[in-house]
Amino acid sequence: MEVGKSTKNAAGVKWGEINVRGFLGAATRAGFRYKNRDDLAVIFSEKPARAAGVFTQNKVKAAPVLWCHEVIARNSPVRTILVNSGI
Repeated sequence: MEVGKSTKNAAGVKWGEINVRGFLGAATRAGFRYKNRDDLAVIFSEKPARAAGVFTQNKVKAAPVLWCHEVIARNSPVRTILVNSGI
């Protein structure tokens, strides 16, 4: 797919709407927060990449935050980022 071009699949997910060479992006309406707006996104790297993060300083951390800490600490390559609008 050309950078900047978008396509839709049968589920209505739009791919390729980010304009960064080597990355694909998609957004869809999962119903997490808004009924009629995209609220879930996926960013995919065509090549393995390194992850970094900024996290809460709160002593109480949810399981996804702890998992992300572990992934970053291992310095493991990643290819996908999943982003939701918040619940």
